[in-house]
Amino acid sequence: MTRISGINLGLGYSMRHYTSSDGMRPGRLNFYWGWGTLVLILPYVEFGVSYPIALGGESQFVVDLGALYIIPYIGLSFHF
Repeated sequence: MTRISGINLGLGYSMRHYTSSDGMRPGRLNFYWGWGTLVLILPYVEFGVSYPIALGGESQFVVDLGALYIIPYIGLSFHF
């Protein structure tokens, strides 16, 4: 997976690009940058690092550490 895009919980659109040419891989740090909108009109940019943990098959639990503009955040997600 080299990018993720779609509707976000902030009622907007998000797109995240991973910097590695082979995309996001389980068991290693994966750096990314992205952009999107909140409430359909408020733009944002982000950058950070993801650490996916394989759960079997294509499923992964992912821990993110990043910054939205300059505001740091920690994210948890489940990809299936």
